[in-house]
Amino acid sequence: MKKQFFYLIIAVSSFIFISPVFSQEHSGHEEEGLKRHRISFIWGNTLVPAGKNAHNEDSEVLFPTWGLTYEYILSHRFALGWVNELELTSYAVEHGNEAVLEREYPFISSVILIYEPFKHVIFHAGPGYEFERNESFFIFKTGADYIIPLPKDFDIGLGISYDMKKNLYDAWTFGLTIGKRLGKSH
Repeated sequence: MKKQFFYLIIAVSSFIFISPVFSQEHSGHEEEGLKRHRISFIWGNTLVPAGKNAHNEDSEVLFPTWGLTYEYILSHRFALGWVNELELTSYAVEHGNEAVLEREYPFISSVILIYEPFKHVIFHAGPGYEFERNESFFIFKTGADYIIPLPKDFDIGLGISYDMKKNLYDAWTFGLTIGKRLGKSH
């Protein structure tokens, strides 16, 4: 686990130090008024179709998830993000014929590339890592959001993300985000 944590730290450090290279100033007015940083809070629910709830083994597992995202805005269409989510429950996932994978309040951290093909619609994807006391492993996250701008650089969004968890099981998160753009306009 220490080795995987080391790799995650390397990925996040690379993101922090390399991102300014991709965010060169443009001479045109396309990048004027662009604030480079955005922080958002996530309130959502996660569905684990293969999960088993301790109270009712026949039902799928649906539980609350909280998160925090930092984005570095590269341009009006691209950004890099760091998503951190905490799944607020314990559950089990059947793995293979007989094995059961226990999950207790997993913490997921992902580095994502964000693309906005249309105004207010964003898509994201990237690798991450799920930290959990029984077993931690790499994941791959994809998703989409619809962001509604509010006054004073705030926004609210509706989103969905899909986590592929090391070919062991999948999770869907549906949520609401509240964000704020920070920094000086360029």
